[in-house]
Amino acid sequence: MDWPVYFKDRLILSNLKSDTAVVTLWTPMETVQKLVPPDAYSIMGQLYTKKGINYILRNILANPFISKVILAGSDLMDSGEAFLAFIKNGVDADYKVIGDDTAHIEPEIKKEALDDFRRRVMLEDLRGAQNLHKIADILSRNKRVEDKDPKLWRKPEMFPDPPVPEILSYPSEFDLVKIRRPTIAEAYVSVLKHVDRFGLESKPVINYVSSSSSKMKELLNLSVVVTDEDPENWHLPDYLPFKKKDLDRYFDGFFNWDRGTEDYTYGERLFSYAKDEMESLKKIYPWLKIGRFKKYFPHGGINQAEISIVRKLKSFPYDKGAIALLGNPFTDVFPQRPPKKIPCLFLIQCQIYLGKLNLTAYFRSNDMYGAWPLNAFALRKLQKNIADELEVKIGPLITISNMAHIYEHDFASVKTLVSEHDSPSCEWDPRGNFVIEVKGTKIMVRLISPDGNKELGSWGIDGTIPKAARELSFLIEKDLAISAIGNAIYLGRQLERAETAVKLSLDFKQDSSLDFDRKVKQHDDKHV
Repeated sequence: MDWPVYFKDRLILSNLKSDTAVVTLWTPMETVQKLVPPDAYSIMGQLYTKKGINYILRNILANPFISKVILAGSDLMDSGEAFLAFIKNGVDADYKVIGDDTAHIEPEIKKEALDDFRRRVMLEDLRGAQNLHKIADILSRNKRVEDKDPKLWRKPEMFPDPPVPEILSYPSEFDLVKIRRPTIAEAYVSVLKHVDRFGLESKPVINYVSSSSSKMKELLNLSVVVTDEDPENWHLPDYLPFKKKDLDRYFDGFFNWDRGTEDYTYGERLFSYAKDEMESLKKIYPWLKIGRFKKYFPHGGINQAEISIVRKLKSFPYDKGAIALLGNPFTDVFPQRPPKKIPCLFLIQCQIYLGKLNLTAYFRSNDMYGAWPLNAFALRKLQKNIADELEVKIGPLITISNMAHIYEHDFASVKTLVSEHDSPSCEWDPRGNFVIEVKGTKIMVRLISPDGNKELGSWGIDGTIPKAARELSFLIEKDLAISAIGNAIYLGRQLERAETAVKLSLDFKQDSSLDFDRKVKQHDDKHV
């Protein structure tokens, strides 16, 4: 049998005539290896997580000659503590380690084998940096002097691996997720991918959708930035769940000030807000002569786009109150008027920065598969209309969906769309670009503004020191010089290449491979 069965390439094998194993937890096993005589132990490895206990059990039960395990090193994740609890208490009927809140043993390993392991294998607790120097003494005292294989304490046995679980959701930041893409369609694919992969299971309002949608996946505060969508030339690939005619029909409803019978009366709330309340004011306070402000109440209610956004930004481009509110407690909370649905789109705010109009829209809840792209196109059109009135260019569109979800009946469609149309994106970092150079033994990094005209910062380090690239990356990160993950990965590659070049005396040129062949040829020529 090829032993150990699991993670052989990550373990240190030494004297297989020894019946002692060393588990170094989070302390690098190479560190402990230097402290102990090589013939005093059979195998050494680390134990980062509680799940790893299963692989220790499986390896030893597959070749049960080890009767002593020394726990050493730093126990950052309490994996050593869980192992001790297992030896002391065993598992309950659900294979949960008694005395530990989260450790589980795989049920494929027979209970009888687990109990035998607990009886036959002694666990010695030498955790902590203060105990590292004791390990060599203890191993020396326990060292086997016999020149023969240790005795097996039970018949070798292997157990089935557990079934690979279906991953329904990956761990992620659940408080806020940001996506930045040039167009709405590109952002749409990324939005669906994020919600499908990282969304947590939630429940829709009872009977709101259908019997086939009893659950949904949901992310909180999904923020999407669309930078370059052109309202005069929409990017409408075939994978969007609607055509141009459908989009035009949606625009008709979105920009229609008439309440009608639509579920979400965005047009009325934007262009004729609080119409009923305004009519009441006219009757109660006729002396106000509200009619003289007809420009702002062309349809009876308040034209928020005109009075609250355009008017304010024309008066003062930096106004922080250029806001349109679509929620109305008098009609959405009590007493509710038909249609009795609180609008998903709750707030729109505009700002002018660097001569461009930014628009931010806040959704309390958002169906990201069926509704978000339509919402985004309509908001982009609204943004263009406002920008034209203000005679400024159009800037980024930002949507913040507090509860961003996809319904169960759309799960399959989402997976198909993402698998067929997800592609790598080349996102420029808005904080700038890096120039990496090697001067002598020094690695130099400069941050250049996106337009290429300014040097915004510089960093340098001696490339001959250990882990130079790592230390330099920490300095750059500390100065908040990177915002795009792709740019961070790129910088990491270049820094590692630069450090390798310095340490091997190779020529370094950014974005170019290192010429190892030339180095070998120079070495060969020198020794001819």
